[in-house]
Formats: sequence, structure tokens, C-alpha cells
Amino acid sequence: MAKGGSGPTVSTPQARGILTKQKIITFYKDVKSSIKLKGSAKRPAANSIITPDFKFEDMGIRGLDTEFSAIFRRAFASRIFPQGLIENLGIQHVKGSLLDGVEQLNNILLIGMTNRMDMIDDALLRPGRLEVHIEISLPDQRGRVQILKIHTSKMRGNNAIDPDVNVLELATLTKNFSRAEIGGLVKSASSFAFNRHVKFGTVVGISDDVENMKVNCSDFMKALDEVKPGFEVSEGELENTISGGIFHFSPYVDDILKDSLLFVDLVRTSKTTSLLSVLLHGPLDQGKPLWQQL
Repeated sequence: MAKGGSGPTVSTPQARGILTKQKIITFYKDVKSSIKLKGSAKRPAANSIITPDFKFEDMGIRGLDTEFSAIFRRAFASRIFPQGLIENLGIQHVKGSLLDGVEQLNNILLIGMTNRMDMIDDALLRPGRLEVHIEISLPDQRGRVQILKIHTSKMRGNNAIDPDVNVLELATLTKNFSRAEIGGLVKSASSFAFNRHVKFGTVVGISDDVENMKVNCSDFMKALDEVKPGFEVSEGELENTISGGIFHFSPYVDDILKDSLLFVDLVRTSKTTSLLSVLLHGPLDQGKPLWQQL
């Protein structure tokens, strides 16, 4: 074993082995035992939920750098450090809804997802329950590039995507697309590529050159006409609406515009305010739909 060999794990009293400096021994305390084991201040627990070499991209998750950075810092970072060090600090791992009862179990972590957080009882969102709250927003330009690369990774690996497909250009064209909608866009583009190799007749078949099928830029352009983002703002409609400009008929309108820009800057720069609702009201035919588009 000292030369790098390995054997099966056994627990019989007659078993023998050689103890080397590379060997890792894990001790487990019996519930009835009076022996007290102190966690190491140098080595993480063997049954840790997350290991130091853990990577989210290995799970195919990209485009959430900011969100996962916060999740890792709040819920996972303490778990890669030795338990002895955590005990010295006198803190407990964030884990969540007090499921382990009286005796704390550090290998429990509860994760929940919802699109209606307003319907969850506040008692479940307090520290000790579901205390870390992360909002998953629409991906930015860099995030859309990462997501598109994930969804087209097998295409590129198998030479099934045409060189004329520019991921950076697609990321620009998919503004306001969610992660799921980007995935739907790639599927739609693939369906247009399939359609080029379908032979229609008495019996539907496929062309002989199907092995050379590649998803090209034209397929993605057609897919962009087919798959629309749920939070899309029609740029063309907006330009037609304000083609004659906006007439400020009084200083009161200038004050409203200034206040509105303050709200925009608040959402853009604040680390705590990611969503702000503004109620627009007034007489009919006074441009409220136009304000909503702006």
C-alpha cells in the first residue's frame, strides 16, 4: 500500500494494513459512547456536503455568477473549512425550516425555489429557517453568452454547428431572454435545421446527407422570429409611438421625469433594491401606456 496500491475497505478485527502519511482515517462517535471527538482545524470533514474543488459549471450551470457567488458565500463557504475552525468561531452552518431537531447535524442543507415568494409565510424566512434569499434575475450579456455556449456545447463538440453562428451576436439579439427561453431558442434553431433534411412525399423521410446536418446562422434568425421573450419590449412599437417626440407642457412633467430617472438609478445601482413598482395614474389618453414602455 505504501507504493500506491489500494484494497477494499474492511472492518473485521483480523484485518491488517500499513499506515502511511498519505492515509486518511475518519473516526465516527457512537451515540452511546462517552468519548468526545474534536473536529480538526486543518482538514475538512470527510462527509462534507461540498468539497473544495466543487464547481457549479461542472453541473452545467452558467450565467448566474452574481447569484451563485452570493449563495456560495452565505450557504456553502463555511462548509469547505475544517469543522474545528468553525467550532472555534462559534458559528453554525446555514442549512434551513430547523429540521435536525435538538442535536445539530451539519450535513443537512435545505434548498427551496419559488416564483411566488409573496405567498410564503414570513416565519419560514427568518434566520434558522430559509434565511438566505437570492433572486434569480434575467441574465445579462455575459450570462447569455455562457448559457448559449452550454446549450450549443454538444453541437460544437460534434461539429454540428456552422462556423457562421456567432454566439456573441446571438447574446446581443437575445436581450430580455430568460435562461429557459434561450434553451428554447436553441431547440427551435435545431428544428429548422432538421426541416432542411426532411423529404416530403407519399412517405416522409430524411435526405441522404443528413449526417452532414449543421445548425447555421439562418436557423437561429428564424428561431428568433419564433421564440419571443416573456418580458420583451417592442422597440419598433416604441419608436413609432414617440416618433414625433415628447412635448413637456409644464414644469410638472420635468419633475416627473427626474423622479422616474431616480427610480431607474436606484434599481440599477442599489445592492438591495432589484425590483421597484411604480403606479401610474391619470385621465384617459394622457400617455400612460407610453410611460409604461419607457
